[in-house]
Amino acid sequence: MENSLPQSFSELLSMMSNNDPRLQMVADFIKRQQLASKDNTEIKNESKRTLRLEKENRLLQERIDILAAALGACPICWGTDSTCPKCNGQGSVGSQYPIRDAYIRYVLPAVLRFGSTLLGEEKGGDPSVNSI
Repeated sequence: MENSLPQSFSELLSMMSNNDPRLQMVADFIKRQQLASKDNTEIKNESKRTLRLEKENRLLQERIDILAAALGACPICWGTDSTCPKCNGQGSVGSQYPIRDAYIRYVLPAVLRFGSTLLGEEKGGDPSVNSI
């Protein structure tokens, strides 16, 4: 004898509604509610993901702005866009005076630690020639 028990809630709803149109209406309503609930869950998850990405984007933009200030570059295009409203493409690194506090915090430690190495002084190179 074949097992006639429903394997899922959807099957149960279908079985219930096969013989009675009123139960069909109830089953259809329940199915729509389940779909709406699933859609709402997906929307909530997508909203959470969007909020997380927006927060991450703001944080990264803040870091880029600080680094541009520390290096004396345009925070919008870094001197790569001739249509930039701030610098007209003239804002590459060193085009402006760096913001002192940002320079001291983010650039100077690297210069102090690796500056002579980057300039080739360890290998007896000319410190006035940048080998990068």
